[in-house]
Amino acid sequence: MVDRQEATSTRPSRRGHELVRRRGERERAARRIVSRFTFKQPTTATLLGYGIFERVQYPSLLLVVIAFWFVLAGFFGSTTVGIPYLFWHAQAEIAVCAGLAIGVFLGEWCFVNFLLDSDRPWLQRWVACRNEQHVLMRYLFFMNLIFAGAFLPTPFFYRVSGELSQFNLVRALMSAVAIVTGVSVYVCAVSSISSWVRSDHWLSRRIRVATGNLLIALHDGGGLSRTFGALTRWLLFRGHDPQRFLVDTSPAENEETYEVADAAAPRDLANDMVWVHVVSGIFFWIWNLLLIAGAIVYARTDNYSPWLDAIMSPAVLICMLLILGVRIYGFMVFHLHRLYFALVAGAIVTIMGLGYYDWFGHKYPLPDMPFRHAFPDVAEVMDAQRERLDRLDAGLDVDTDRLALERWLEETEATGGSPILVVVATSGGGIRAQIWTTAVLGAMERMVPELPYRTRLVTGASGGMVGAAYYVATIDQPRSRSSHPRTHSNHAQAGTPLPVERLVEISSQDSLTPTARTLFFRDLPRQIMPFVGGRDRGEMLERTWIANSGGEQSVLHRPLRDLEAGELSGWCPSLVFTPALLEDGRRLFLSNLNLAPLTVARIPRDLKEGETPVMGASIEYEEALAEAENSLDGLTTLSAIESRLIEDRLNYRFDIATAARLNASFPLISPPIAMPVDRVQWSLGDAAYYDNYGMNVAVRWLERHHSVLQEWRDEGRLHGILLLQIVSSEDPRNSPPTDVPRWTDGWMTPLRGLLVHGFQKIVHTSDQQLATLARTFPDDPSEGVPFLRHETIAFRGDASLSWYLTPEEVYALVYPFERTSTGGQLDFDRFGTPAFQRELGRASRPTQSMEEFRHDIQVQMGALQRWWIARRSLGQSDDWQGPHLSEEEPAETWR
Repeated sequence: MVDRQEATSTRPSRRGHELVRRRGERERAARRIVSRFTFKQPTTATLLGYGIFERVQYPSLLLVVIAFWFVLAGFFGSTTVGIPYLFWHAQAEIAVCAGLAIGVFLGEWCFVNFLLDSDRPWLQRWVACRNEQHVLMRYLFFMNLIFAGAFLPTPFFYRVSGELSQFNLVRALMSAVAIVTGVSVYVCAVSSISSWVRSDHWLSRRIRVATGNLLIALHDGGGLSRTFGALTRWLLFRGHDPQRFLVDTSPAENEETYEVADAAAPRDLANDMVWVHVVSGIFFWIWNLLLIAGAIVYARTDNYSPWLDAIMSPAVLICMLLILGVRIYGFMVFHLHRLYFALVAGAIVTIMGLGYYDWFGHKYPLPDMPFRHAFPDVAEVMDAQRERLDRLDAGLDVDTDRLALERWLEETEATGGSPILVVVATSGGGIRAQIWTTAVLGAMERMVPELPYRTRLVTGASGGMVGAAYYVATIDQPRSRSSHPRTHSNHAQAGTPLPVERLVEISSQDSLTPTARTLFFRDLPRQIMPFVGGRDRGEMLERTWIANSGGEQSVLHRPLRDLEAGELSGWCPSLVFTPALLEDGRRLFLSNLNLAPLTVARIPRDLKEGETPVMGASIEYEEALAEAENSLDGLTTLSAIESRLIEDRLNYRFDIATAARLNASFPLISPPIAMPVDRVQWSLGDAAYYDNYGMNVAVRWLERHHSVLQEWRDEGRLHGILLLQIVSSEDPRNSPPTDVPRWTDGWMTPLRGLLVHGFQKIVHTSDQQLATLARTFPDDPSEGVPFLRHETIAFRGDASLSWYLTPEEVYALVYPFERTSTGGQLDFDRFGTPAFQRELGRASRPTQSMEEFRHDIQVQMGALQRWWIARRSLGQSDDWQGPHLSEEEPAETWR
C-alpha cells in the first residue's frame, strides 16, 4: 500500500502535463524566433554586420579612428594647425610613406578589434563552423576595406578642392593608392604569418613547443614568487587550463576537429585561437623592434636621405604612436575588463603625484645651466627685481634703455637720416608668423632703406619674434656715417651680403620634422624612463633654427649680449622677448635694456605735504598714504622679472636662439622650460599666453619715454613715431561675430568664449592704451599728417600655424611682395636658391583672393611710404604746408 501510494505520488498530474506542454511550446517558439536572427551557416555579410555593430562596445577605439578621419579630412581646426599637411605632403615619397602608414594603422586597428571580439558568441559560432584562419582573413580584409574606403577621400578633400589647390590629382591618387596598399600588405602579412605558425614547418613546430613551454611556465609560476604566478594566471589564462592551449594540431587535424564540433556548444575562441594571439604578440614585438631601430638611426644620423626622411617623417611617427596606443588599450581591455578604468585612473593619479617632484621631466632645463644648488629661490628673485628698481630710481644703476634711445637720436642726427622713431610689434603664429614678419620687414626696408637704423625696439610673441630676431641679428653696423646703406650679413658665409629674400627662404625651412622625431624617440620614452638623456624637443627646435641659418656660425647661435654694443651705439634695434611665467601670470623680460620701470605699475600720488586727500579721508588714511610713499612706494603690482638678474647671479648668457625658443614654447610642439630657481616653482611658456601681439610692451615703452619724446618733438629733433604692428593672421579688429548658428553652440560656447575672449581682449586693451597715448601726442593741423602713426599689416590668406608649410603656403605669404614685370619689392626668382626657386615656381598659381590681397597691401604700404616722406620733409623749408596725398595709390616702387 505504501509503495503504491509513493508510485502514485510521483506521477505528474494532469495540470502538470499541461504546464510541461505549454513550456515546451514556448521553448519551441522561442527557438524559432531566435533562429530567424541567428545564422546556422555564417556568411560574410553577417560577420561584417556583427563586427561593425560590436564597435560600440569599445568606444575609445571607435573615437580614435573617427577623430583621425576628421583630422585628415581637414575638420576640427586641423587646417589651422597644419596636421593634414604632414600626411598629404608636397614631396611624393613622404606622402606615399604616410599613406602606407595610415593603411597599416587601419589594419592594426581592425586586428585588435578582432582579438577583442574573440569572446563574443557570434564569433565563436563563426569559428565553430569555419576555420579560424578563414574567419581572420575575411574579418580583416572586409573590415579594413570598409574603413580604408572611408579614408580614401581625405587626400582629395585636402588637395584638389578649394580655391587654392594644394595638390594635384595625380599626387592625391598616389596617397589614396598608398592607403589601400598599406591595408593589403598588413592583412596579407598577418594572414601569412598566422598560417605559417599553424603549419607543419619544422621551425613553426619548434615555435609552438617553445611557446607552450613558456605558457606552462607562466601558468605554474616557473619558480617565481606565488604573487607573480597568481597574477600571471589571472591576466593571461583567466581560469583556463594551459594544456588546452598546447594542442599542436596540423591543418588536417583541424579539419577533423571542426567536423566533429558540436554547433550547439561552440568552442572557446580564446583557447582555439591561441596562435592568432601569438601572432598578435609577434607583431607587437615587431613594432617595438622597429621603434628601437628608428631610435638608433635617429641617434646616429644627422643628414637623412630622401627615402629615410620619408620613412621617419612625422606622419609615420604619428601612426606608430596611434598603433602603440591601440595595442596597449586592447591588451588592457582584453585582460583587465572592468578594472581597466580603475587602472587608468590610478595611473593618472600616480603621474600627477610624481609630477609634483618633476620626476618625469615635464619641465626641461635650459641648456648649459649650472647645478641646481646655485639657483636662487623665488623670493630672492622678486626682492632682487624690487631692489633693481630702487637702484634705478636712486641713480645707482645706468638706465640703458634711456641711454640707447639718446644714442639713437645722436646717431640719426650725425648721419642726417630721418628723425622718425620706429617701434615694431609682431604677433605669434609659428612658422607662418616667422615668414610673414621677415617678408614685411624686408618689403618695408626696400621701400625705406634706412628703416633698420630708425627702428629702436622690436618685441612680440612666438614665431614672429623668431623671424624678427634673425632679421635684427643680421643687421651690420653702417659702413659710413654719411649714409646708412642697407646691409645684412650672412655670418655663415664670411660676411657676404645676405639679401632679405634669403632671410625669407631660411625662415620657411621645415622645423617640425626634427622636433617630432625628438618627441617620439626621446621625450615620450623619457616619461617612463627618466634616465633617457639627450636634447629635448624644445632644444632640438632651437638647434634646427641654427642649422637652417648656417650652423654653428649662425647669428642665432650668438649670445644676446653681443647685440648690446650696437644697441648702446644707437644703430642696432633692441630685441625684447617676453615669455610668460605659467604659474603666476607674470613675464620674463629677455633684453639687453634696463626695463625695470616696465615691470611695475604705480599709482601716482601728487599730494603735497599738508594737503588733505580727496573726499575728506580720515587721519588713518593720511598716515597709511605717507607710509606707502616712504616704503617701496606706491608700487601696486610686479608684472615681470628681468632675466639679467638670473644671468648675473649664475654667470649665464642666453643665446638669441634660446631666447627666441623660450618666447615660442607652446606645448606640445615645444615643452615648458624650467626657470633656474630653487625647486623649479616657475616654468616658461609662449609669450602669447600674456600678449600674442606684443603691443603691451610697445605701448608701455612709448609711455615710459613720453616726456623725452615730446621734448624732442618740441625742439624739432623728432619728426614722427611709427608703431608698426605685424600680424600673421587676419586683423582681429575686423573679425565680427558669426551670425550663422552652429551645432556646437550649446556645449562649445563657454570654451570658445574663453579662447576668443583671451585673444580679443589683448587687442582691445592694447588699442585703449594706444588711444590714451595718442592723445598725449596731439597732431599739428599745419603739418597735414599725424605725428604718431599706428600701422597694422595683417596677413589674409591660408597658411597653417605649425613649424612646417607647403610651398603653396609659402608662396601665399610672399606673393604680396614678389617682383613682377612692373616692379616690386622682393625678387625670389633672382636671389633664392635653385631649390627654393623650383618650389615657388611649382606653387606660383595666384588666385583671385591673393590678387586682391596683394593690391590691398600695395595700397597700404604706399600710404605708409608717403607718410614717411611727408614726416621726413618737415623742417626742410619754412613754407611747408603739408602734403596732399591720396590713400588709394600703391607704393611708388611697386608701380
